[in-house]
Order: sequence, then C-alpha cells, then structure tokens
Amino acid sequence: MVDKMFDCRWEVGGRSLPLNTVLRILRDVYTLRGDWRTALLKNISQRCLKPLESRNQFIRQRHKGFQERTKDAVQLVRSSLGAERHDLLPSELREMEKQRKKSMRNRN
Repeated sequence: MVDKMFDCRWEVGGRSLPLNTVLRILRDVYTLRGDWRTALLKNISQRCLKPLESRNQFIRQRHKGFQERTKDAVQLVRSSLGAERHDLLPSELREMEKQRKKSMRNRN
C-alpha cells in the first residue's frame, strides 16, 4: 500500500514506525481531511524512501572530503613538527608524547 501511495519503494529499514510517528500521521490525516499520501510523506523519514545507491553516493562524497581534509591536516602537522619526526607513525608520536609528559612529571 505504501509503495503505491509514494510511487516509490521503501528502501531502508523495516516498515514498522514508532508510536509518535504513527500519531503524527493520524493527526495529519485528520487535519488534512483524509489525505493519507500527504500525511505519510510529511511524517516518514526521507532516508527510508531514498534509494540505497543515492545514499551510498552521498556518503562516498562526504568521506572523500573528509579524507582530503585529513590529508591536509596531517601534512600541516608534519610540516610543523619538522623533518626529524616526519616519518613517525601516529602510535610512535603518542608514545613520545607520553614519555615527554612522564619526564615532565618526574621533574616536578
């Protein structure tokens, strides 16, 4: 029934709705004088109706932007650390920082 009303498929998740969503749908059906299609479209999350492929494409684009920003940040940190620390792994840098803090505490 829902597929026919929306002219699209329910793409993601189960078709059960939380009680508060069902109540909002019923309230809107009442105020809209029986317009179920509008009430359902208004209250059902669009993520459930979007095709999975378009969602994956959006996530891939967002992840690509995140990777580019991370790469820029790593380059900035490496350049500020200097050449001697340039080739160290993050775990090695963390270990060096722990040792530095430990030696600072021992001085006090």
